[in-house]
Amino acid sequence: MTDKSNKEIQLSRYMVESGFAKLLCKFLALRHIKDDFLAQEIAKCSGKQRFSMGQWWEMLEHTASLCPEQALGLRIGELFEPSHAGVLGYLSSSSRNVGEALFNFERFQQLVYGGNPCQLKVDADSFSLEWGTALGVANQLVDETGLAALVSLMRKVTNHPELGPSRIGFINPKPKNPQPYEDFFNCTVVFEAPVTSVQFPTSYLKVAIVSQDSNLHHLLTNQAAEMLAKLPSQNEFQQQLQEVILRALHSGQVNFEHVAEQMHTSPRTLHRRLAEQELEFKTLLLNMRKQLAQQYLADPQLSLTEISLLLGYSESSAFSRAFKAWFNQTPKQFRNNQ
Repeated sequence: MTDKSNKEIQLSRYMVESGFAKLLCKFLALRHIKDDFLAQEIAKCSGKQRFSMGQWWEMLEHTASLCPEQALGLRIGELFEPSHAGVLGYLSSSSRNVGEALFNFERFQQLVYGGNPCQLKVDADSFSLEWGTALGVANQLVDETGLAALVSLMRKVTNHPELGPSRIGFINPKPKNPQPYEDFFNCTVVFEAPVTSVQFPTSYLKVAIVSQDSNLHHLLTNQAAEMLAKLPSQNEFQQQLQEVILRALHSGQVNFEHVAEQMHTSPRTLHRRLAEQELEFKTLLLNMRKQLAQQYLADPQLSLTEISLLLGYSESSAFSRAFKAWFNQTPKQFRNNQ
């Protein structure tokens, strides 16, 4: 469990294109939802090129607490426009066909959506994009929003609203009612798959992009390559800190002094290094607990008592109170809604 959980939390180190915050803002406006927390978080993304994956998770989770409906990510993702993907969106719009657009998506995905890189696989009858779990496991809401956004983007740049995959794969557990997913993607949707994936018939590779522009495409490709080369490398300090906090949670010794000791430094030095990166220990701990809580609750083999202990709570009642405060529902309600 420790190794798997360690992978799950690593995604919070990666970045998301700021257009995703605008996407969520669009969804909230259409639903006439006004919320101070989301307004503040979206405002933080204003003027930035990217924001953290952890912040994106938290924004989606809070939205889900306001809109407790199944397949919420599909409703958000279907609003996705090329502008929400920044330079990669415009690169897709200027491509010759779907094949070229998806090749560029594979190459430049990290500009838009950090974490597990995608792999483009082509055979005689189909081609697919696949995301493994080497760098972590996202929850269902994050994955369904991302895949819905990708499919919506392909439908819009080709002006083929009926264009759909031949198969969708989610690594997350099967929901009680998978029909909304099959209706949206208009294909077979498999849950508890080994990888997250979207598969299309090979014939779709030649479907033309309506706004193709070879000159603009050349310029944007060079721009995207330069931007990709400038992306910061992984933050080893944050990675080490998250790994130490995870072990501390499992051992029940999740306090600042113990974490500093495990990182072979003094509490004062650890505090200074956190401040240098504009991080707070309490915030990191809270975000990790929230993310892991959802991952653990998605595993039906784990009892609430076991989950409480894994998150550093001595009693399940304390975990239940905390979870209710985070998501406005009890752990049992969250698990039943999966």
